[in-house]
Amino acid sequence: MPLPTFSALERARACAASAVLPKVGSSSSAADRGSAMHLYAALYMKSASEASALLQISAEFRDDCRAMDLESLWAELTGGKASLKSGTLYVELALAWCPSADDVRVLGELKDRAYGDLPQTHFCGSLDYAVVDKPTGRGKVLDVKTGDKVTNVDDNGQLRAQAVSLADAYGLETVEMVVAYERGGSWWFDRYTADSMDLAMWASDLRDSAREVFAAEKKHAAGKTLNVSIGEHCRYCPAFAACPGQQQLVQQMPVLLAKVPADVDALVPVEKLGQAYAELQKYKRVIDAIEAEIKRRAKDEPIPLPGGGVLKEVLTSRESFDTDAALAVLTAELGEKKARQCLSVSVTKASISRGANGESKRIVDRLREAGAIKVTTTASFKELKVK
Repeated sequence: MPLPTFSALERARACAASAVLPKVGSSSSAADRGSAMHLYAALYMKSASEASALLQISAEFRDDCRAMDLESLWAELTGGKASLKSGTLYVELALAWCPSADDVRVLGELKDRAYGDLPQTHFCGSLDYAVVDKPTGRGKVLDVKTGDKVTNVDDNGQLRAQAVSLADAYGLETVEMVVAYERGGSWWFDRYTADSMDLAMWASDLRDSAREVFAAEKKHAAGKTLNVSIGEHCRYCPAFAACPGQQQLVQQMPVLLAKVPADVDALVPVEKLGQAYAELQKYKRVIDAIEAEIKRRAKDEPIPLPGGGVLKEVLTSRESFDTDAALAVLTAELGEKKARQCLSVSVTKASISRGANGESKRIVDRLREAGAIKVTTTASFKELKVK
């Protein structure tokens, strides 16, 4: 079994067993959206053609891709320049790094996470974007995130492994690490520049992680129960179903269910699944009714929670453009050609920003005055910390 990929290192640092236990692949709409946006940005950076990049994206995610402000992402990679002053940009650069020997392998670009038959002794992964400037000894790795916030970049296992591997592969002394968060087409960047001391320390940490994974693998092969760590890192763990810690929690469920006034035994045996389902629906109706009442009250006033936070209603507003109404305003402001460029099938603030030459804020205000912006508000209930 090979060492974990760069993207799985955060979880492996917290729980080495997660790299060893049997895994089950899974997907979700959010994950598919993120993959589509990653692919679109990578193809765009390689070809600089929106049209050709979109052809390879599923239709359901094309609007999200069009909304991405890739010029800002490019500026982050180039230091705000129209092109790199020096150095080479790599897109989806696959690397493999061995913690026990002086061996780092450059596998190539756009490998689609297919790393071939690597030895079991290598960490491997793809860098979304990497800039290498050999004459100055400087490099940069940038990782795009379209979902939840991750560990701060300076303490992020994935970015640390990418930086160490890039530095060793190209003989670099410093590597700037960037996590680029996509939020509605715009970007927020978390940055840290690692020097040679950082890189040496992180290489040592990677060797420690490798030893822990190999020790867990040896124990698992001997048929022994692995020590696991339960925590937030379990949320997307592909080894969740095989985890002895999670199995123990499931085994404890009958004890909890025994507190419910019902025949708990009817919920457990396989031969009574039909009866268990009926019992479940009964309790779901009760739970749904209680939850609805709690949310009704939380709508009027935040409800204190045991951990010190509160449950309250949060309103979220989302603005979208009415294409026909927007076209008239944009044509008057920018001329028909640029207006059409802004529209490009769908209107977004990012597309207007690209075509408005610094006037996007004023033009968006005009669109709002003209009734070309629709506001949709949704309500959800969230557990919030009290400041």
